[in-house]
Amino acid sequence: MTTPRRAPEVLLRRYWEDPDTPVVTAGLAALSLGYRGALRVRDLAYRWNILRTGRLPCPVVSVGNLTLGGSGKTPTVELVVRTLQELGAVPAVVSRGYGRVTRGVHVVADREGVRADARTAGDEPLLLAERLPGVAVVVGENRHEAGRVAVERLGATALVLDDGFQHRTLAKDLEILVVQGRAPWGNARVFPRGMLREPLGGLARAHAVVVTNPGSSGPVEAVTATVRRFNPTAAVLAASYRHQDALETQSGRRVPVTRKAPPPGGAFHWGAR
Repeated sequence: MTTPRRAPEVLLRRYWEDPDTPVVTAGLAALSLGYRGALRVRDLAYRWNILRTGRLPCPVVSVGNLTLGGSGKTPTVELVVRTLQELGAVPAVVSRGYGRVTRGVHVVADREGVRADARTAGDEPLLLAERLPGVAVVVGENRHEAGRVAVERLGATALVLDDGFQHRTLAKDLEILVVQGRAPWGNARVFPRGMLREPLGGLARAHAVVVTNPGSSGPVEAVTATVRRFNPTAAVLAASYRHQDALETQSGRRVPVTRKAPPPGGAFHWGAR
C-alpha cells in the first residue's frame, strides 16, 4: 500500500475536538481569519476577471464537499459516471490527484486500460480507474487543461470533477456537494480552526447535497435546515454505502476490509428528501 499521508485534518483534529490549549486555539483562530481573507480575495479575483474560468464544449458535473477529509465523494463520482453512461454519454473523470508525486496533466486511464500507478495518479484516481474500466481518468492541477485533454484526446462527451467544489478554472453545470451524516460541518469553523474548507455560505452554490450514511432521518433534517439557510432550492438526498474490499495499490491485490476500515469504494443506495 502507499505510505499514509499526514493530512492537515489528522494533525489538527485534536485541537478541533478538544481545544484545551488557549494559545493554540487563539493562533488557529487568527490563521483562520487570514484564510478567510485569502478566500475572499480569490473570489473577487474571479468576479473581476483577474482570474478566469474557462468552459469546455461538454457538460461538467462537479462532486465535492465543504470539509477536509472523506465524506463519500469517490463512490459518488463513480455513481455519477455510471449514470452518465446509462444516459448515453462518454464520461471522463478529472481529478487533481491528491497524494501523487507528479505535476502537470497525466492520463491515468483510457478506453484501453489503466496507464499509471498510484505515485503518478494518486490513490483515488487510480481507484476510480480500476472500478470504472474503459472510462478515461485524467489528473492535473488545472482542471480546465486536464478536461481539455479528456475531451480532445480521449473523446469524452461529459466530465465529472472529483473534489471540484472549490475549483474555479473550469465552468461547471452541476454542483453536487457530499457531506457526512455524522458531524457534517465538523466544529463549523473554517480551517485551520476547524474542518471547513470555506464558510457555510458556500452552500449557496450547490445544486444537490448528498448526506452519506446518516443512520436515521435526524441528520438529514439537520443538514436540510442548514442548507436552507443559504440555499432555498438545492435538492437534499440521503445515501448509504457499504465497504466492499481494499486494494493494495502496489501489488493490485484485493484484501477484505473490516467494518471500521475507511471505505475505499462502495455501493450506494439512494433516497431523496
